[in-house]
Amino acid sequence: MTTEEGGPIRILLVDDDELDRMAVRRALKAADLNAELVETEDVDSAWTALGEASIDLIFLDYNLGTGTGLDLLRMLSSRGWRTPVVALTGQGDRRTAVAVLKAGAHEYLDKADLSPQLLRAVVPSVLRAARAQTEEATAMERLRLAAATADIGTWDYYPDTGELVMSDRARALLGVLPDAELDYALFLSLVHASDRDAVKAALNPDGTGARSSDFQVDFRVGHGPPVGTRWLSAKGREVARAASGVAASPHVVGALVDVTERKNAERAAGERAEIVESLQRFGEALTSSIAHDDIIQLATTEARRLLGADVGFYVARPPGGGPGRGAIAAAGISLDEVAALGPNVRELPFSGADDPVARIGGGAFFGVPVVSATRGILGGLVFGSRAGTFDARAVRLARGIAGWAAVAIENARLLSAEKEARDQAEAAVRARDDTLAVVTHDLRNPLNTVLVTSALYLKGGIPQEEVPQQMEVIKRAGRHMQRLINDLLDTARIESGTLAVEPEEADPVPLLEEVAELFANRVGQKRIALVVDRDAPAGLRVRADRGRIVQALGNLVANAVKFTEPGGEVRLALEPAESTVSFVVADSGTGVPDAELPHIFKRFWQGRPGDRAGAGLGLGIVKGIAEAHGGDVGVSTDVGKGSRFWFSVPRAAPSAAAAAGDGDAGSGRRAGEGA
Repeated sequence: MTTEEGGPIRILLVDDDELDRMAVRRALKAADLNAELVETEDVDSAWTALGEASIDLIFLDYNLGTGTGLDLLRMLSSRGWRTPVVALTGQGDRRTAVAVLKAGAHEYLDKADLSPQLLRAVVPSVLRAARAQTEEATAMERLRLAAATADIGTWDYYPDTGELVMSDRARALLGVLPDAELDYALFLSLVHASDRDAVKAALNPDGTGARSSDFQVDFRVGHGPPVGTRWLSAKGREVARAASGVAASPHVVGALVDVTERKNAERAAGERAEIVESLQRFGEALTSSIAHDDIIQLATTEARRLLGADVGFYVARPPGGGPGRGAIAAAGISLDEVAALGPNVRELPFSGADDPVARIGGGAFFGVPVVSATRGILGGLVFGSRAGTFDARAVRLARGIAGWAAVAIENARLLSAEKEARDQAEAAVRARDDTLAVVTHDLRNPLNTVLVTSALYLKGGIPQEEVPQQMEVIKRAGRHMQRLINDLLDTARIESGTLAVEPEEADPVPLLEEVAELFANRVGQKRIALVVDRDAPAGLRVRADRGRIVQALGNLVANAVKFTEPGGEVRLALEPAESTVSFVVADSGTGVPDAELPHIFKRFWQGRPGDRAGAGLGLGIVKGIAEAHGGDVGVSTDVGKGSRFWFSVPRAAPSAAAAAGDGDAGSGRRAGEGA
């Protein structure tokens, strides 16, 4: 594209953001518009550039370093400059767009929508509209100077007689042949019915043609195809005409000009401003909801209403792309009816076609994607008209609606995530407080035992023969406090990621037996069978910290014994895999309710309210130990029948000697039985 003189289009880009200027440069280059770009960052340098070079078009950002785009628009207006301006706005600047259009900008573009295709359409359109406005202003000046040109028709009207005399150009603008009869009544019949009263009031305000000032009136006239309806502007002034021997009678002279392009530009600007204001109201309504499904249904319903569409529906997009999942919200149509339309209609938002409007099954359909700035395409809105079609304005409005919907959906997601995180944090605080209460309680009892017993001993209140027994009581109390403190320290290390393990190659079967021996007395007192399954492949080895494995197994066994009734069974076993070995503790206890399974390995979690038999640290420590080895944990359960807990560690390649030495492993034994 070139200017009227045949040279390149000289474009002044005013934007203080280098990235945005780079985006405009790339889009202009890709649009192949034969443009020369002059770049400035603020109002002052832009004004200097305008004085130094002839500029055909201005791309103007609103927020600038030392002022705003409105400042430059006011400067242009005050000096009578008519250089066309395209305002560049960011997402969310809808009110700003309305302001710059009202201040004299010819067009506005959302930076997020900037593309070579859009520039190829907008730049020529704006230049044409600007030229039309300049031509109209020039024509008006010529009319005031009574200079006739080929583009202006002249007319004379004599109210007394109804005589109307028009030049050939004026007749052509009205669609009347040069030699056809024409009077005031016939002229009025050519004027659009909606504009007729305004024309009569302008030409003949009191029925005599008398007036005290100049006038101007715009009206429409109907032409046959392909011209269609045209907008004309008539400007007139009353002059006196002397008749022979009589007083002067009214005489109105004027000029007629075609202002169709100006009117179309004004209508387009009005529609754009209306779109912006509609989107603003729509966005405010949409962002007032925080429920995902409510937002989608509201967006679908309101978008259909604003577009005047017969039907509208929203198609969800699976994460990572691929075909849409199907409609999840609809207006003017049921979800079953949407499914019957077929995949071609549902995939319209994701087709990427230059012309989004498609004729399908006798109706017009188009779709726009709903795109999140952080998560990509979330879904798409589809609209249909059974008999009509959709113009570019409808598509632009739908894209604006989709943008607002994406923002609202993201806001709802973030609010939901924030609420979930807050709820989890509050739950963690409550669990911590409960645990601290349990720990305090559990420490207080053995501490009291130590204090009371030692005080009695120092006062000589313990018989000499009972001293060894009471010292053993103090020793057990100290060990209990030590276990609680160690658990708290391990929990802190796990949370900070500093839990240390010292892996070494080890036979896992003796680790099972060691833990069984530790719990032999406890299970015996509760009359629970503790079975060690020694059935393992020959030479099976693990790379693990022996002390930490015994600690983790001990926590699982303690948990199993706690929830297993007398007469039940706890079984320890190994489950080798290709690269890991799982230590398994299964019991015949009460099982774990499904609602507790997602939380069971969380720190401070106690699944049974009011149960103060533990601090809720054991299973969290098991998980931390397993993960420190690069392994995992898990649980399966059958409420009322028992649970099966496991954790895995890396499997070591067995040596030949180890394989030979382990070849006589038995199948299983109970705690306390010989090997």
